Amino acid sequence: MKLKFIGIFLIIFSLTISYPCISSHSQPGNEPSLIKPKAFAFNANHLVVNQVRFNIIPDSAIINAKNTLHIAYGHTSHGSQIITGMNDLPAYKESLGGTEGLYDWNEGGIDGALDIDDYFVSGDLGNPDISSWTERTEEYLNNSANSDVNVVMWSWCGQVSTATEADIDLYLSLMTALDFRIISRCLFYLYD
Repeated sequence: MKLKFIGIFLIIFSLTISYPCISSHSQPGNEPSLIKPKAFAFNANHLVVNQVRFNIIPDSAIINAKNTLHIAYGHTSHGSQIITGMNDLPAYKESLGGTEGLYDWNEGGIDGALDIDDYFVSGDLGNPDISSWTERTEEYLNNSANSDVNVVMWSWCGQVSTATEADIDLYLSLMTALDFRIISRCLFYLYD
């Protein structure tokens, strides 16, 4: 069971290592800049667990992610599985001789931990409805106190299992529109 949680964490962690939008976590005076995607594709699925178990992901990649990523994570009950896995990951890796503190996380990235604002707003992708997550995301990102956030993650609870095709189409169109607005904003900051 613990490995399942670790795998879920690593799927998210691996994706965010390769594909964050901007990096604005900086020393005072540094401006946000685009991070170029890696030239390779990474298939993150349940098999990622073995990459962690057998130390295939180098410490340098984890350290780079911790130095670069500032994550806001919105979820309800089902989404807490990722956080449960992340909470167990440091002790698991360290018990096998892994680098102490390498997989630590907290809100704010204190003491070199991965920065995750867990439950950054209430609800999930389907709660309280299937569309308000976009407004809540934009409101959060428009707050200057959250200017360092460059990765936003949302989780479904059980709603997607009863979603209609129209519901999924709405979700996809909202995500596409939000992606476009965020990318446009990233470019605006770069050239402002």
